[in-house]
Amino acid sequence: MKKVLSAILLLASSNMAFSYSECIMDVDSVYVTSDDGGAEVIWIELSKSDGSSTAVYKDLSSELSEDQKNRIYSMGLTAFTSGKRLKVRYPENGLNCDSLGAARKDFLGLRMVK
Repeated sequence: MKKVLSAILLLASSNMAFSYSECIMDVDSVYVTSDDGGAEVIWIELSKSDGSSTAVYKDLSSELSEDQKNRIYSMGLTAFTSGKRLKVRYPENGLNCDSLGAARKDFLGLRMVK
């Protein structure tokens, strides 16, 4: 019985370590801009299901590889021009997608969906 309980607790705790939330949103715009400090930033502006806006962004001077930067920009631009929606993965579990703030840079991934 102890082994079964231990296995259940181990599985539950390891599952919590890999928790995330995904939000599906429309793409309103995609652009690269310079902030006040001169750093270039990729912005993807999104519409939430309640009609309000949010954005995801990455600083191009961060530790991202050129390939990662190109993928983020390409995914946003392709979704925008094709009229597809983006599924954005965020690091926390149980996130309410309609309560997202104005902009977040901590997203974990992007996926195009119908």
